[in-house]
Amino acid sequence: MNLAVAIIGAAAALAAAVAAVGSWNAATKANASAGVLAAIERERRHDELCPEFEITCMVRDTAFTSADLHIALRPSDLGRLDEVVVTILDERGADHWAHGLPDGVTQAEAEAFVWGGWDFNTGASAQVVSNRTARPRAYSLVGGKNWDLLSMRHTQPGRWMSGTTPEQWQRRYRDKPVRLLLTCRREGYEPWTVLKEVQAVLDQKASIRVID
Repeated sequence: MNLAVAIIGAAAALAAAVAAVGSWNAATKANASAGVLAAIERERRHDELCPEFEITCMVRDTAFTSADLHIALRPSDLGRLDEVVVTILDERGADHWAHGLPDGVTQAEAEAFVWGGWDFNTGASAQVVSNRTARPRAYSLVGGKNWDLLSMRHTQPGRWMSGTTPEQWQRRYRDKPVRLLLTCRREGYEPWTVLKEVQAVLDQKASIRVID
């Protein structure tokens, strides 16, 4: 009799353990599913809040080798950004260093060289870190400073391009857009990266073609 009771008790304990393990597995899967859904929702919301910008690049009619890049944060639910960094990218569809660097060209020089028609005016040191990168700036729709104006200049052919004149270089990029990467940050959110291309134009009244 005692043996039978012991066997029944052991079976009951085993059943309880199996049930507990099953409940734990179910709870773990439910938590994992909830975590996945929460991550998807955060990503969806993050994408939904991605900043949008109005960008123009206006060539100065008094100095054709200079231009003004105007960047404005469009109205959105976000309202403000703690930091926006604007970086000039090289032209699309070409790897100009695929066969290595020319003799005498350093890695730092190659990284600084812009394969495109425009870069930042480094004389405007309050605005830019280098010819490629602007200083971080805050944007606020509420405060009214939701824009920035950055000075640009014509690029020049590399010093190793002995057979290329400045005029030839500019003709090469005359109809190509300036490629920009805007890295946007706000506390409590993952950073956003926004890629834009803008055509430099002379006419003050001309519409600016911005390509997403």
